[in-house]
Amino acid sequence: MELIPVCNKQALMQAGCFFSPNTLRKWHSRNTHPGLVVKIGGRLFLDKKVLGKIVEREVVKQRKRAQRLELLK
Repeated sequence: MELIPVCNKQALMQAGCFFSPNTLRKWHSRNTHPGLVVKIGGRLFLDKKVLGKIVEREVVKQRKRAQRLELLK
């Protein structure tokens, strides 16, 4: 588990997360992506491994959508 502080925008960008800290805070409070942002000692951290899984899942979803659109042509 590799955790990155949500308050450190530069560290987020270096880790490949281009979402703003405010967006990550909203997702945490709304439980949009469970496990992506965890709270430890009153501070929020991004789990880089979970971010990678979410990105992979979305890429697969977009590829399937593109294939369906190609079949409709």
